[in-house]
Order: sequence, then C-alpha cells, then structure tokens
Amino acid sequence: TEWHKVAEKFHIQGTIILPIRYKDRCLGLVLLGSERWGYLLTGETKARLMMVLGELGAVLYQHEIHQQQKQNRRTDEPLLELLENLRNLNNLNQRLEAAVQATHKFVSPNRTNIYWFEREGRYFWCRMSNQLVKIGRNSSSQQAAGMTVQDLSDFYYALAVNQIVSIGDARSSLKSHSTAKLLQRLKVRSLLAAPIIWQKNLLGFLAVESNEPRIWTEADKNFVQGVGGLISLIAPNESMESTIKQIQEDAQLTSQVAQGIYSEHDLHETLHSCAKRVLARLAAT
Repeated sequence: TEWHKVAEKFHIQGTIILPIRYKDRCLGLVLLGSERWGYLLTGETKARLMMVLGELGAVLYQHEIHQQQKQNRRTDEPLLELLENLRNLNNLNQRLEAAVQATHKFVSPNRTNIYWFEREGRYFWCRMSNQLVKIGRNSSSQQAAGMTVQDLSDFYYALAVNQIVSIGDARSSLKSHSTAKLLQRLKVRSLLAAPIIWQKNLLGFLAVESNEPRIWTEADKNFVQGVGGLISLIAPNESMESTIKQIQEDAQLTSQVAQGIYSEHDLHETLHSCAKRVLARLAAT
C-alpha cells in the first residue's frame, strides 16, 4: 500500500495514529512515525498534542461549515439567473436548452441531458443535451430502447416519488444491481438525476453524467434538484401553448370556410377548397 511505501522510504519502524476530532466527528488522522520500534508518547506530551489536535479539529470544522455556506450562496445566484432567463424565452425547447446549459456550466460533468418519459411506450428518450441542442424522439430510439421502465424499475420509482438519484464514487442511492444496470444503459460511471414532476406525474428527469467515478457535492445535488423543480413548473406550458395555437388555427379555418361559402365563386370550387382545409386540419385521407 501507499503507507508501506512511505514507511520504506523514511525507514519508519513504529507509528502512533491519533484522530483529529470535533465533538463526535472525525475530520482526519495524524500519523507519527519513528525509526525505532516501541515508539511511545509520554503522558504530558500526549496531553499537549491532544489539545493542539482539538484546536485543529475546531478550525477544520469551522472551515468546512464556511465552505458549505459559500457553496449554498453560489447555488442561489445561478438558479435566480436561470429563472430570469426562462421568463424571456418563448417555447419549452428553448427553456430546456437554457436549463441544460446552466446546469452543465455549474456542475461541469461530461454530459448534461434531459430525458422525457413516453407514457404509452413506458420508456425515456433524450429530449435535450448540451452536446446536441435538440434531439428528436426518433433519433434517440436506439438509446431509448434500453431506457424502459421495465429494465430500470427501481430508478423509475425513486424518481416517481420525487427523490434525487445520486450515483458516485462507491456510493449510490439505489440497490447495487439497479445501479450497475443504469450506469451500463447510460454508459457512464457517475450520475445525478433529478425528477421533473407535474401533479404527481413523472414527465422526465434532468441528468448530469460523468465518465469517471465522482463524489457529488451538496451544492451539485441542490442545483440539479432546483433546476429539475424549475422545469417541472414550466413544462405544463407546452400543452397550454399548443392548445392556444390550435384554437387560433381552428378559428382561422372556420373563418376561411365561411368566407368561401358566402363568396360569389363557383360552389363546387369553394367546397373543394374547404374540403382540402378540413382534411389538412384533421390529418385525414
């Protein structure tokens, strides 16, 4: 091991290991090495050393708290910036692209993707990626075929109950067999996935993916979860926008048909023109 190499290099025969602690938390270790066997500390020396290590533990703990607070502040600012950007964009795909780019910039993984859930086929397909701005459903059919609910049931149910899924360096929020299957499907070694949910229905998930084992920070998790929540709020607008557009087109079609019927043109030609417009609207043959 690495410790054996160090011992051989410095001719260490005896060692003393002491913890660096703050209350009930171990923040690190101090390893004292000697070139002779039976190396011991006297009572007074050990007491002084423990006092020094106690002070060091308190300083390290305060530093850790400060870093966490710093990370939390950093999370808020880009989330607010993303929220402002989403307000100024016109359609859902533009908003999804902005969400992907903001997440990729903050977390810096290898890939950032949004996967959409196809309810009829019960599979996920990649709708947006930082690598390819917009991905059509058909173009990702090969990958989608391996992303079915049947294959990834534990992953699906975790997302469906609004849990973030975290898979990192020797850590996973899923069972081991589910973790291995999910990483194999996505061809990655680390993953953070935040659900996109509207009225208890899973619409999809936002994923940051890494090719190497990675320890995800709390700031990473909070940011990805926050962006997933923002997407959950804007996603329903897509159906509303398409409904409004369809109502406008139907009103225009009705107006055109009425104008055609009451015009002075040949009745047969008018009916033929009206029929073509109705067929196009109903996608009939």
